[in-house]
Amino acid sequence: MKNITLLCLLLLTSCRKQSQPVPVVPAPPISELETVLRQMDATATDFRTAEAECKWDHFIEIVNETEKQKGQIYLRHNGSDTEVLADVTWPAPRKVLFKSGKVSVYEPKIAQVTEFEGVPRDAALTYLMIGFGGRGHDLLKSHKVSLAGWETVDGVRTAKLQLTPLSPEFGSTLREFFIWIDPQRDVPLQQQISETFGDKWVQHCTGFQINGTIPEDVFGFKTRPGTEVIKRQMK
Repeated sequence: MKNITLLCLLLLTSCRKQSQPVPVVPAPPISELETVLRQMDATATDFRTAEAECKWDHFIEIVNETEKQKGQIYLRHNGSDTEVLADVTWPAPRKVLFKSGKVSVYEPKIAQVTEFEGVPRDAALTYLMIGFGGRGHDLLKSHKVSLAGWETVDGVRTAKLQLTPLSPEFGSTLREFFIWIDPQRDVPLQQQISETFGDKWVQHCTGFQINGTIPEDVFGFKTRPGTEVIKRQMK
């Protein structure tokens, strides 16, 4: 009889324990950086093309001077490749094309096209293309990314991201890289690159047009007869 009574008590105790509500553990709060990266990911899904007016300032340490240029930038995602044309209109016309892993520069005044093969991924010019319709979490594959704060650029609230290359070799020429990105449109309004030997690049873009139609011939050069083509290998 005692054994039966004990068994009943154990069963009652067990039932009471099972009926007690399981405490809910709150999910850890999502960081501001994670929120920015997720917004970039979401916008990148439908991102196809972009064009904007841009200004480029290149501070050259060795001569202590700043070279200023302005023009337009055109970008499109073509399969796994991203094609970019920087059309410099001032002070001298020049076109810089990033396509199929190659950088080509056309200078119409001297009728010359220079094609650079093997451009390092950490070259300043290639870094200026980061942030145009790219997935935020893809940045984490090759960089340490931190949120340096929120700043208003041209009336737009932007996330100021600092990117540090994970590979020492990858970042051998870069000392500091900041990007002011509008997460809603997934475009960089401003970028600043400081190189280890003292040069600094600043790109500032306005008047963005997203997912418009860009003519096919934009991503190529219309050269005049007699234009010389020079091929160079970069290491």
